[in-house]
Amino acid sequence: MESSLQAASRAPGKALYCISDLHLSDEQPALSELFAQFIASIQSDAAELLILGDLFESWLGDDDDSLVGESVPLLLQSLRLRGVRIKLLQGNRDFLISHAFAARCGGQLIVDETHIGFAGFALRVLHGDSACTDDVAYQSWRKVARSNEWQVGFLAGSLAERKAFAKAARQRSSLHQQTLEAAISDVSVESIAALHQRYPGEILLHGHTHRPAIHQDPDGQRVVLGDWGATPSWLRISDSGAMLHARGWALPLCATDNAIFP
Repeated sequence: MESSLQAASRAPGKALYCISDLHLSDEQPALSELFAQFIASIQSDAAELLILGDLFESWLGDDDDSLVGESVPLLLQSLRLRGVRIKLLQGNRDFLISHAFAARCGGQLIVDETHIGFAGFALRVLHGDSACTDDVAYQSWRKVARSNEWQVGFLAGSLAERKAFAKAARQRSSLHQQTLEAAISDVSVESIAALHQRYPGEILLHGHTHRPAIHQDPDGQRVVLGDWGATPSWLRISDSGAMLHARGWALPLCATDNAIFP
């Protein structure tokens, strides 16, 4: 049986592809290879690629010397040279991705709650961490880390110092996640309701939670992209409709009930 990536590469027409939470790093070369295969599979079909945060496990600034920091721009440039538009959003792991790095990738850096329209679908895109408001400790850290003052001070340190900080921060984050109830680490009902009310009639699209799903919220529809592991996850939108792929499964966006991937 052919792979879903091979099938995607032969799909007729032009499409929008949306991905998030790859968490690429030099320590996970299989993920980098999977990403390269994905890029190759969509290059003849894609009109636009949205990367909605956490492309990298960590990003330490434009002088980041990781191998993935060198290979990813080359892969994305190969798409751009074929006329594919590329947009990148910062995640909670790679919030230091800059406009300059996005340009190296042949893309554009966008911000949370950007509107994207494609093939009759109206999307409002965000990484998703800003909506996890029940996690008070994380939101406090997010406010600090996204401030210009903190970022200027952090980037002024040596690359070695930043690597040590990032390693310690990942360890703290892992311990923090282990202590949280599942509901607290997910987006909050109140935050999602507020977004739906702010953007009526638009589909909310985010990642971050690693809980791929199509949700029929009380105030609108919401799509959650999956994280990458043994298989990729993506949302494909074209004139023929929209399909969410995750964990080897695929679901159409026209579903009328909540659809949670196993």
